[in-house]
Amino acid sequence: MRIQIEVDESGARVLDEIKQSTGLSTYKEIFNNSITLLEWAVKQRIEGRTIASLDERSKNYKELQMPPLEAAARRAKQPAAAAR
Repeated sequence: MRIQIEVDESGARVLDEIKQSTGLSTYKEIFNNSITLLEWAVKQRIEGRTIASLDERSKNYKELQMPPLEAAARRAKQPAAAAR
């Protein structure tokens, strides 16, 4: 499948920064890795888990909150009949 997207200058800069910091060489690699991460995060939220970044030294954490993840968690709580 071919997917084409448009990003503004700011988005293009972010993508280039990601390529530089990760060593990924193509936008396709960024997209595929992003989809893998999103798929994992959705599964975690459906299972009732929190997605967070942990500072191992201080044991403080910062929770990731994204509308699509919260929507997946809400939908998972709906009875099967209501989800149809």
